[in-house]
Amino acid sequence: MTMEYRIDSHVKPPKVRKQRKCPPAVNLAFEAYSKAYKLVYGVTPDGFTYDKATKFIHVGNSAGVSVMRLKELTRQLTLRGGA
Repeated sequence: MTMEYRIDSHVKPPKVRKQRKCPPAVNLAFEAYSKAYKLVYGVTPDGFTYDKATKFIHVGNSAGVSVMRLKELTRQLTLRGGA
């Protein structure tokens, strides 16, 4: 025996909030890092993920770095590449 249930409610479902993208400074820092990495190693990193809770950037399978550290790594790679 199958019973049908009907919910008679005019309450709107909760809004699904869109996740905000990472800050623009993170995108700029990663683009600069990617260019410097390509100069030195000849390949580009496959991408990054940004953790909003810790504000860390995970490049590949790294443990995560801050924006300041990523800029420092970019500077080191640029010097190593001879630019």
